[in-house]
Amino acid sequence: VGSMAAVLASAARVARARVDTRAALSEPSSSSTTPRGVRGSSRGASSTGSRRGGARGGGRAPRPRGGTTRGGGRDWPSVTLGYGAVTFGSPDDAMCFFNRLLERSPVDEDWPAAGETHAVLLDALGRHPDARDKMGDGVATFRVSLHPTAGYRSFVATRVDGTAVDFSLRKCVDAMFGVDAKRGGDPASALTAAVSRAESVAKTLDLVARHVDEFDRIHVAAAMHRLARLAQRDNATGRDDATAQSPRVRFGDDARWREIVEIARHMCDAGELDARAHASVVHSVAVAVDAGAVEMTSAGVYDLLTSLERKTPDALEKTSSSGGAATGVEVANLLWGFAKIGWQPSRATWEATERSVVRAARAGEMNAVETSNVAWAFATLGWEPTEDAWRALDLSASTCAPSMTSQGVGNSLWAYATSGRVPAEATLRALEAAIARMESELSIRDQAVAWWSFATLGTVPSDRCAMALERATRRLARWMNARDVCNVAWALSTLSPGLVPSGETLRALAGAERRLAPAMTPADVAGVMMGYALNDVRREGLLARSGDDTWRALEAAAVRCAPAMDAAHLGNVMYCYAACGRAASDASWAVLERAVVAVAPAADASHVAHVVYAYARLGKVPSRDAYNALDAAAARTAGSMSARNIANALWSFLALAATRGAPLPRCYGELWRAAGELDTRAMLDVNWCNFFHAYLIHAELIGVSAVGKKGVGVDVVLDRPDAAALVDGARHFPPWLAVDAEEAWTRNAFEEVEVSSGHREVADALEYLGIGHEMECLTDDEYFSLDLYVPEHDCAIEVDGPTHFVDEIVVRPGGDVGRVARRTTATELRDMFLRKRHGRVVTMPWFELDECDTREERAAYVAGKLRAVGIEL
Repeated sequence: VGSMAAVLASAARVARARVDTRAALSEPSSSSTTPRGVRGSSRGASSTGSRRGGARGGGRAPRPRGGTTRGGGRDWPSVTLGYGAVTFGSPDDAMCFFNRLLERSPVDEDWPAAGETHAVLLDALGRHPDARDKMGDGVATFRVSLHPTAGYRSFVATRVDGTAVDFSLRKCVDAMFGVDAKRGGDPASALTAAVSRAESVAKTLDLVARHVDEFDRIHVAAAMHRLARLAQRDNATGRDDATAQSPRVRFGDDARWREIVEIARHMCDAGELDARAHASVVHSVAVAVDAGAVEMTSAGVYDLLTSLERKTPDALEKTSSSGGAATGVEVANLLWGFAKIGWQPSRATWEATERSVVRAARAGEMNAVETSNVAWAFATLGWEPTEDAWRALDLSASTCAPSMTSQGVGNSLWAYATSGRVPAEATLRALEAAIARMESELSIRDQAVAWWSFATLGTVPSDRCAMALERATRRLARWMNARDVCNVAWALSTLSPGLVPSGETLRALAGAERRLAPAMTPADVAGVMMGYALNDVRREGLLARSGDDTWRALEAAAVRCAPAMDAAHLGNVMYCYAACGRAASDASWAVLERAVVAVAPAADASHVAHVVYAYARLGKVPSRDAYNALDAAAARTAGSMSARNIANALWSFLALAATRGAPLPRCYGELWRAAGELDTRAMLDVNWCNFFHAYLIHAELIGVSAVGKKGVGVDVVLDRPDAAALVDGARHFPPWLAVDAEEAWTRNAFEEVEVSSGHREVADALEYLGIGHEMECLTDDEYFSLDLYVPEHDCAIEVDGPTHFVDEIVVRPGGDVGRVARRTTATELRDMFLRKRHGRVVTMPWFELDECDTREERAAYVAGKLRAVGIEL
């Protein structure tokens, strides 16, 4: 109430002083178009040196424009409203007051019926041409409301019978001052109205040609806005067949458009554009460019934007004649326009814009659409706002979230995620509540953007929000495109294990992936497959029999896209094969190998590590060309590898050497040298363990742990083709292998105790057979944990579950589809190490145990396994 009184008092002082406060047209500066959560184009972006500075030379010199100005050239009678609360000296004074009141008032809050604002609005509505219909039996309250989809503000009157109606203050003002456009009462107002009502681009340009000499800043803003909106309408995608064949509207090279662009630039340079007109022109140019009607290279457009950007600080921060700096809608339109065309503002412009955002947000002047547009622009432009700006945005977003559209919530979340900024707790909860509230309204893009944003922020949504998003995903999955499915799949994987999606949601996604696989791009295939690799629940579903159809569809897509994949996509696909334990057919693997050879020269450290790990995990020796390409890539990237990448690469090369007889690469010593140069302060236990595992393979399974006497040739030390690489690696073992790495390895062996139902079944069978045994014990050196151990026969028993096997889908001669299971390379290495420590090693696969239904059958199975290694019972 106090702030409204201040607005009334300020406007009254201005009105009584009879100051010409020509208001900018309200329609052009409306933030009614919310951008989708994607980055703006780079059109118009250029280097600082070439873009900023004075306007380019050429063009016409400024000239005076004839005609009357709004409120000028006529002696208007004063009009008093609200029992003397405010007096206006012209239609322009009145519209300045009402526009300011509209923009700075809270949304959906009734003004007290006994207050001055209510009295002023009631008096104004009484002069509306349709006052009787608008007021009905009487007006109880007034408020400002948002259009449910477009987002613009309007005055709404709630009648005494509870019904509500919006109304135009322009019509009220015209009526109270006797303005009638048909009789020419106010030529300036009539011209603005004519421009705003123009039905086509051609008619608007004709009006420009006939009346350009009469244009003031309001007419310029109105004409540019109208042309942009009409181009947006006529060039919209998704038109019906009748209009889709019509030529696209383009007017960037039209002389009439160039004329108005030049006028706008001269007005801007002369400081004639206030914040409203300034923001409206930027917004309109951006809409026209985005609609394809104008190019950044069109005559005068670049120069106009240069002038607008240079003059932005003055336009935002100078106090206008209507009393006050730029409003929230003006700042939002300005930022959205620059972001949409990818125009990077100067530091002075950015700082002035930030100050305006902070002021408008703290004053509660930004509505839901404006808040989401500002957030979107911040992220799209890639600037790092100050803490004050972030706090102001948090405040506005938390306040406006209840009235945001689903697209607005998505844009806001996308902006926070893209900027790497987690919203304040209250803001995040408000946005989550908005998603839950609008569950049925969420579009495909809305829910995909929301999932992506939560995953990028590393924030698991509340249970209520997550359930709403899951239901939306299930509802929309059948219509999603590949990019949306990829984003959702990646998000669900990233958010695990904190978020466990329902089986129904996962089945809906899998169905969409099967449907879309034939048309997926390399990026889509890689993203979807990586989603399975990173999520335990999704991976288990893919490994089940019910996941075979999905896997076949994805593998076919991967093979189809492999020749076009870059190193990142191929690395992710290969990693998925390894993580999911799925072996490709020989034909499919040959296609992937050719792709490895093609992308290896451009692969970075993580790509190389992923690909090499896939070969080792699946037990496949690379072809000669692939091996040489990976060797060269690993040598090139070793110095930039992380601890995880170096450890994985070393383990992979050594595992293939130990289990498949593959030679060690020439880069082997370089990898150990890079390991020794790592900063071990940030080393994780899993890295220590991987390094020590690699060391054990080298020392125990390949046969050399140190170099012979000085001067002895390598060929004397080992009779191997890769002896030079082997010895070079041993020379560069880091000293921490025998301390930190060994401690982490033994600690992991001690803590890695997981007794499964299979373990218990085998233990029960041993007890039934009368064989003494121990469960979950360590080897003497404490390097390995045993599932079960029979001391009398020095026999280690390992019960291998599904993770110890790689599955390959095969098509049998009769056409039936089946699976072939093979032990993983890591499992083979385990058995090799155990055989060096124990006289006998017995492995019992889970699928063989599953065939035993009774205790007696399991005992017979275990007895047969023991007899196979020479244990007589």
